[in-house]
Amino acid sequence: MKTGYIVDVMANVRKIKTNNLEDFGEFCNSLMNFMQHASKTASRIDFVFDSYLERCIKDSECQKREKKSPIELTEIERKTPLPVEMDMFWPSSRNRANLETLIHRTALCHTWNQSVREVLVSSFDVSDRAALLSYKWSAGSVTEATELNADIEEADLRTVLHAVHATKKWIKKAGSAIFRYRRTHPIFVLLE
Repeated sequence: MKTGYIVDVMANVRKIKTNNLEDFGEFCNSLMNFMQHASKTASRIDFVFDSYLERCIKDSECQKREKKSPIELTEIERKTPLPVEMDMFWPSSRNRANLETLIHRTALCHTWNQSVREVLVSSFDVSDRAALLSYKWSAGSVTEATELNADIEEADLRTVLHAVHATKKWIKKAGSAIFRYRRTHPIFVLLE
């Protein structure tokens, strides 16, 4: 039985323990390993991202909850050291967007286990730069997944788009599919 796994990226990045990590490259590797372990034998993994647009409700709510001023990193690359106080990193939408950009790239070039046949990353928008498009990794090559490019702000809604995409594709091949949603880990199963 084939399975797919849909990852709400921001819902999962906070689960990564940063105590022994030096930089964002190690952070991304830990996230990929965490996702690979969580998805077990999935043949497809979808990484779904939030968009970060100016004056969005999500940002104003986040700022109301935070008591400290966020630190903003000008850039986030694999060799960028992790901040000592990650609690001051998360409130910045720019930081989250830059981290998502790095995760977007990392997911497409990570060495996945043999059961993973496809990795898809969703598109997402950031107010002050061009949107990142949806891509699919399969058999060592990366192609654009234009059918998954969507002007949707929340990853929760993008999850539905990815589930429908996977289900349509699999139903054509096998005839039926099951979609199961656990709080931060949607799963779909192909019945052959």
